[in-house]
Order: sequence, then structure tokens, then C-alpha cells
Amino acid sequence: MISAKDRVIESLDERVSILNGRLEQSMQVFLKELIERGSYTYDDPTSISIIPRIISRDEHRRIGKMCTDLTRAAFYRLSEYLEDRTKIPGSKLNDFLKTLPIGQRVLTGSARYDFLKQGEDYKLVEMNFVNIGALRECTESSAAILGLFPDLQDDFYYLSPVRFMRKRLLEQEINSAIILTRDDYSDQPSDAPDRPYIDEKTTTIDTAIVHERDYKNIGFKNGKLVYQGRAYKGVIPKHLSGSNGAEDPIYKYKDFLLNILNSDVHVFDNWLAMFMEDKDLRFLSRQDPRVAQFLPEIVDVTGFNGRGGLSDWVLKIRDTHCGRGVIISPNRADLVDDAILQKRVYANRHPVNTVHGEVGNGIYDTGVHVSYSYDIEKRQLTVCEVAGYLTRFSLNSDIVNISQGGGLIPTLIEK
Repeated sequence: MISAKDRVIESLDERVSILNGRLEQSMQVFLKELIERGSYTYDDPTSISIIPRIISRDEHRRIGKMCTDLTRAAFYRLSEYLEDRTKIPGSKLNDFLKTLPIGQRVLTGSARYDFLKQGEDYKLVEMNFVNIGALRECTESSAAILGLFPDLQDDFYYLSPVRFMRKRLLEQEINSAIILTRDDYSDQPSDAPDRPYIDEKTTTIDTAIVHERDYKNIGFKNGKLVYQGRAYKGVIPKHLSGSNGAEDPIYKYKDFLLNILNSDVHVFDNWLAMFMEDKDLRFLSRQDPRVAQFLPEIVDVTGFNGRGGLSDWVLKIRDTHCGRGVIISPNRADLVDDAILQKRVYANRHPVNTVHGEVGNGIYDTGVHVSYSYDIEKRQLTVCEVAGYLTRFSLNSDIVNISQGGGLIPTLIEK
């Protein structure tokens, strides 16, 4: 077992390491490019590294196969819940979701699976299916690297989750959609740029951003959703995701959600997909024992004997997101019933040199954007593609979430 002091420090791909002598002189140009692309703002200054992470062809294929197996297992669980809702465990969010209709035969969306790489092994630590953020940052920071160092373009490329979003919508013949969003981002300004970015990049799809204050102006007529005199075929919820616990506004908009789901509108990132956002990832291996190799050890808090102490464990409280409700090396006082204990994964480190002047080897995670299409009636995962990578890092913590102070490493894939 790898311990904290034995973390692997990854070496740079030789095609990247030869750039070392050019990094410092290129930093200001890199920052200017990030600002022009909307990946960096002075209102929400994310620490972004000029040293990219490289994912090899073989590793990219391996990640794709791993994500397909995990996605299929997750949707089998969702199918079981939808076929017999008495099987759904009780919680505030689950009790709310199980009152909602499915609304469509085919579910499409963009999930993100957060992995920690320990040595050569990937371990899944969290999965999210609704309102996935940092779409602009992960795409445009990688594009900025290739623009800054054009000699890398022969060997590497990057992926854009929004392009796959557009692809899934067009497959369902959705050529118009509204993007539901909130009014204010003062607490999480990093989420704000994704809305206009989706609006900008979903070319050939007529989109409109609708803020919460304008939800009241959305109407329904003959199965159609109508906003400002125009009918729209799709809804992309970048709000109402249950991520703020008991205070999330999703609970006060139940009638609104029912109107959407009872209409003919296609919901990209259907709210029922949140049934798969379970901190206790053991449900995946119950559906498919083969995916157990991708999961860290997980135990129930209740009855935990505590032999050896808690320093090698992470407490994860259910119905929390964005790095909240995660306590590394908890003490006994932290243990609560509505939580699980997950064995710590001592993730690899990657060299970073950031626009904020930080230099070192950052602990990183691998957020894999997954674009999917699932036929509920057939219980068939018809599409599952890796749509992008979000590599976040921290120089001094295992919590790498950007909303909790983590930074970003642009990610390139070998051609």
C-alpha cells in the first residue's frame, strides 16, 4: 500500500519537458491567452499551470473502457429504482426525486467521474450527473497550451465536453434548448462562465439562457415549452441540482420540474440521474463485480471498529457536493450516521508551474467528463464517450476542488 510519504511523483513526457526553458518567458503570454479565452478572470483567479498533463493513447482507451463499465453499472441501478421506487433509500433529495416522472425514454447527459491515480491504478472517489461545472476552464486552458506551443499540435489534442453535449442533443433531434441558471454567482463565480460558454459553443442549436428570476415567464402549451414567444425542444439544467443540501432551491420548484418532465421537452442531464450521485460507491460493484477494482475500500460508519485509527480514512457525508462534506483523517467526533468511510487514496503528484507563481509537485485528481445516452426501456447504454478531462491539483491538500482553492492543470491527449 502506498503511503503519503511514498506518493509517486510523475515525470514529464519528454515532448513537454523540452519546453522547460521557455516556460517563464511564456507565462505572461499564457495568462493573456487564458483571459481572452475566459478561462481566467481576476474576479475568480484560478491557479492554472503552464505545464500540461499528458494522457497517452493507451491510457485514454483504458479510461474510456473503465468509464463505460462504471456508467453501465450506474444506469442498471437507476433502472432498478425507476422500475420499483420502493427500493429507493430515504433521504431528503431521494424522497423528492422519486416523486418525479421520467419524462423521456432516452436519457442523455454529461457526467463527470473524479478519479485519483495511485501509481498506475485509478480509483473512483466521486461521480456527478447534473450541473457539471468547469467546462470552459478544462477546454480553453488546454487550447491555450496548444496555441502557445504549436509544436505540440502534431502529437496532442484536447476534448471539449460542450461539443459532445451538442452531439447528444442533435442525435435526439433537439435543435433548440433553454439553459436554466441562477441569478447570482457571488459564492461560486467559477460556475458563471459555463452558461454563456454552452450558449456560444452549441452551434446549430438555438439556445437561450434563462435566469431564476425569469422562470415564472416560462410557459407550457400543447406539450411545448414556450419562452418569450418561442418554443424550445430541450432543457439544460445548470441550476436546481440538489448540490446545496437542504437549502437547495430545487425543493421550491417542484411544480416547475413536473411541468417540464410532463411535457414533450427533452431534458439533457435529467434530474433523476441524481439517484446515481451516491457517496457510497459500493452500489456499482453490486451491479457489476468487475468494477470493484476501480473503487477504494468503503465501510459503513456504523459499527466501524476503528482498529488502526482513522488517519487513513476519509469521511464522506451524503447529499453534499463541491468538496463539502469531505473530512480527511476524521476524528471520532466527526462520525455521523449519514456518511461512509472511504479508504484514503494517496494520489500521484504532477509538476506544476502556475500563473500565480506556484512551483512544485501538486497532488492531482482526474475528472473525466463522460457523454452518455441510455435507453431506459431497453436497459441499454447506447453511447458512452470520454468527452473531456479536468485535472485539478493542490500543493498542500488532498482536496483539489477549484471551489475549495484547488488549481488546474491543462490536459492533452496523445494522438
